[in-house]
Amino acid sequence: MISNNSTIPTFFIYGEKDPVAGFGKGIAKVYHAYHKNNENTKIYCMNDATHDILHDRMCSDIIFDKIEAFIHYVEKEKMPKN
Repeated sequence: MISNNSTIPTFFIYGEKDPVAGFGKGIAKVYHAYHKNNENTKIYCMNDATHDILHDRMCSDIIFDKIEAFIHYVEKEKMPKN
């Protein structure tokens, strides 16, 4: 049975040095579990970043660019194909 959540676009962003994300191992497991049922699941690793990437000055511009690109990807996927 497919969950209603399988249609929600999901974007995982994590820092390479984030102990909460298991240094990439934990978040990779979650990503693969989601992606198995939802192809609109993406993941991005921010090199040399830790847990608080949205507030890290080094990361913020890059992260928000990645989020914006994901939003455009989702919008494009929802557009009717001619």
